[in-house]
Amino acid sequence: MPMVQPLHPPSRIDPATLEAYLATDYHILSEPPFIVKVGQFSQELSALHHRLHAASSALLTACNPCSRLLSEEENQRRQWCLLESIKEAGIPFITARGEDPQRQWPAENSLLLLGIEQQTAIKLGQKWQQNALLWHGHDAVPLLLLLR
Repeated sequence: MPMVQPLHPPSRIDPATLEAYLATDYHILSEPPFIVKVGQFSQELSALHHRLHAASSALLTACNPCSRLLSEEENQRRQWCLLESIKEAGIPFITARGEDPQRQWPAENSLLLLGIEQQTAIKLGQKWQQNALLWHGHDAVPLLLLLR
């Protein structure tokens, strides 16, 4: 299975942005915390899925829609709104953060949504105007789903 899956080929995401997504360290702030990378099996993610009886999960942010940098205050507001909608929907989650190891892009607060259906995650990503999200199926290998 490829590590990147465009939902609407060809993707409108520029190659530099796509490379940044692939290089990002996705920190899952569970206890203990761990990092996932696109296309790399995560034993910790597999164990988390098993422990929480989740067949799948998705990593999503509301920050910087369409990779357009917003102010820290606006990103915090958007992320709070996403968090509230997730709580209201009753979707279990763990806080997370995407970090550029080169520090050229600011870290983005994210949520690891547990047991969510792929189509529901895609709809949320589109609602929050994201270019992509990470999808984790039963194999615990993060797949980058391109939404644009």
